[in-house]
Amino acid sequence: PEAPYGTIQAAVDGVRGKGPATILLREGTHYTDGVVLGVESSDLVIQSYDGERATIAGGVPLHPSAAAPWTPHRRFNRTFTLHPGMRNVAPTTAPNATAAPTVYLGAYPTADACFAAGRANGTASYASWTWKAGECYGVTNANWAPVVDAAAASMRVEWQNVWALNVSGQNAG
Repeated sequence: PEAPYGTIQAAVDGVRGKGPATILLREGTHYTDGVVLGVESSDLVIQSYDGERATIAGGVPLHPSAAAPWTPHRRFNRTFTLHPGMRNVAPTTAPNATAAPTVYLGAYPTADACFAAGRANGTASYASWTWKAGECYGVTNANWAPVVDAAAASMRVEWQNVWALNVSGQNAG
């Protein structure tokens, strides 16, 4: 094996035109803003070193410190997102049925009435609601896998903790 290169691009440049080659990446995250490859790189393999897990990231590493730590920006920001034409509740075998994680919440004339009742019932109990044909259901787990259903509407509760990091004066790497 040859000596290690400092960057993925340096390794690619170092083996360019030398025939088939494999670049082995050691464990960790390898940051890059891009790798230039051409037709001469068609027989190039870039992979993790045996038994290790390497990650290639196109982002910039952040370096929080005691002087500039992550700070809360918005905490427990609860939002409700409406998804018309989507159903997040599996069809039940009987109308008004409850089968975990789905709970029948009652009959409501509109989706808005269903969602208002669901919010009033407490978002700690339900992660989403679905209304279809006058029936209102709550879902007690956080699974969100809606299917298209033009006759339905679903609402999802989204809890967000937003943190901020002041990166002014930091350079990548």
